[in-house]
Amino acid sequence: MAHIHFIEDNHGDAIDLKVYCSDLCNILDNRDSYQGWNGCQEISSSQYCCLNSCQNIIEGLNDD
Repeated sequence: MAHIHFIEDNHGDAIDLKVYCSDLCNILDNRDSYQGWNGCQEISSSQYCCLNSCQNIIEGLNDD
């Protein structure tokens, strides 16, 4: 399961997102722009955690 951090434009619309393996990685990477807990999200394919010092793999639904 993934933790999601949305990147918003000046109007508050989501324009991108970052995917983390844990809420702690989300907090450490975003500090003052941390938006609160947004975990237990399913992602389509596996990818690395966005926190550069972590790099855990988050398993996606479409991977065996």
